[in-house]
Amino acid sequence: MINRENWLDVKDYLSYLTRVRQLDDKTIHRRREQLNHLLEWADSSAFNQARQIDPTFPVYLQTSRRDGQDKPLSPTTMKATCSVVRGFFEWARQEKPRKYGKISASWVESNLPARAFGTQSEVKAHEFFPLDEILRIARVEVKTLFEERAQAIICLGYLSAMRADALVTLPISCIDIHKRTINQYPSSGVRTKNHKARQTPILPLPEIFDIVKAWDDKVRSLLPEDSLWCATIDRSGENVLAEREASEGRRQILEKSLHCMCEMAGIKYRNPHQLRHGFTVYAVKKAKNLKELKAISQMLMHESVGTTDRIYAELTGDDVQAVIESMADEPGREYNELYGVDIEGIKLLAKVLKEHPNVLDALK
Repeated sequence: MINRENWLDVKDYLSYLTRVRQLDDKTIHRRREQLNHLLEWADSSAFNQARQIDPTFPVYLQTSRRDGQDKPLSPTTMKATCSVVRGFFEWARQEKPRKYGKISASWVESNLPARAFGTQSEVKAHEFFPLDEILRIARVEVKTLFEERAQAIICLGYLSAMRADALVTLPISCIDIHKRTINQYPSSGVRTKNHKARQTPILPLPEIFDIVKAWDDKVRSLLPEDSLWCATIDRSGENVLAEREASEGRRQILEKSLHCMCEMAGIKYRNPHQLRHGFTVYAVKKAKNLKELKAISQMLMHESVGTTDRIYAELTGDDVQAVIESMADEPGREYNELYGVDIEGIKLLAKVLKEHPNVLDALK
């Protein structure tokens, strides 16, 4: 039986995440599900007696599922759930010291998945839409208004790296196709993650960008600027509607569009988020310095470059193979390309300094 005091403390914590941290509804729902594991683990025992509960929470999590499936939780899920639980106890120690003061910081930090169940123990498939597949979608000959819209929102999703919810709730007025910018402003109705607001660019890859511009021209000629850019199509399939309010289920438009276009282009379907991932993989490979990585991070509306690197920038297996093999062919070339360092220039400078050790004094 769930301890009522535990349940009330979890409720207070979720309220804090909503009011103070201003997390969005989807994130709060996910946190609630993760903390339900904690409630079920403690059962009737009070959270402030957590050190005495056997088995420990990470061990319990190895055999805990709430969806009825007969398999362990994934290492990624265990890691995320333990992180949320640590966050809860850190908050509880600070906000409710009389109740949770005896819970030590070291015990809170000990809530980590066993190494055998860590994320390093699984090999993840690197799923994303590569550029060549987006080009195949852009080259599909569309015949209906639905296909035309599908092609356009997929192309914009890739070129802008917008999250799906933001993409399908974007008003026409928030996109400037000539300046290639998008105002991702919640005040204009754009559903961004955690209500962040930022002006972001559109990657001007010509063939793909042309598809976006053609749809932009069409909706601007037919609809008011406060209508949705991903316009609703009427039942006849021949007209777009001037809708200003985005319904909750609009993300399905992008999912259905991807299913349709992937089938027509003869490529594997991936979920909408893999458009954003595909852009990021493409952009990170092109980046030559920290300034360019910072620009990519800001376009993704991340808090820092570290977030971008941790989530998206891991090289694929083929990339790692290519980099390592190239080292045997042209020593220094990959270092030069990755870090923008002129190896030959450094060698020449070293030679000059060796022959003329006082040359730097002359430059002061």
